[in-house]
Amino acid sequence: MTPAIMGDTGTNLFPNFLNRDQLRAATSTEAPIADPTYPAKTWADPNPPEADADGNVTYNRLPLPGEADTLIPFKLPQKWAGVYNLTNVPQFPSWTPAPTDAYISGPNMPQSPLNPMLLSTMQQAIAMLTSLGIQGQISEQTAPEGAGGASYVYPTDQTRKIYVITPTGWPNALPINVGLLMNEQNGSGVGAPGVWDMSNPASPAWRPSPINTSTAAGTVPLPAKPLAPGQSIVMLMMFGQAVYATLG
Repeated sequence: MTPAIMGDTGTNLFPNFLNRDQLRAATSTEAPIADPTYPAKTWADPNPPEADADGNVTYNRLPLPGEADTLIPFKLPQKWAGVYNLTNVPQFPSWTPAPTDAYISGPNMPQSPLNPMLLSTMQQAIAMLTSLGIQGQISEQTAPEGAGGASYVYPTDQTRKIYVITPTGWPNALPINVGLLMNEQNGSGVGAPGVWDMSNPASPAWRPSPINTSTAAGTVPLPAKPLAPGQSIVMLMMFGQAVYATLG
């Protein structure tokens, strides 16, 4: 009997995406910024196995030309098992604050809608203070400065309000609106790298960081599926590629 190559050899244990465009089109997800210290990795295990004592996990790969026709074990750090490492620049989602029905209201003035860009949650304000790396106080601003009795009015189920950070230790420092800081931080997209320039804590400035687009040399092998009963590995010499085959 001679080996009959199946129409779809289906050897990959996980989907293989050669670039960000393929991954994005198939999964609507974005790989993280490339790590230049680790080889390219075109697959991800959604449920990585437990690590061994050295922090590694083990998979099997297909043999290369010249190797035995059997699945070959290989190891990698567990922290990398569920992560892609792809070259080129990620697409960072644009920053668009959700609409709001909040408004400004006061005596002898028409009701005026509140700009959603000014809004944030208390949790976002706390995270922003941590990101700035300064000492400061967070407070809710309940009315516009000098608005003569006007106040902010929010829907009862809305947690976004006007929160401000006032740096401590800086004389005459004015409150800084958290929503505007978030808008500045996400100007190049949500998650785009950068650092806060705090040379003047009373006026933080977001400085975008260069984005690494390369990986270390080499590519992490593709894990292969276990052989099914009756299957064996056949090397297609013309293509230098191992596939699964059944006897037929």
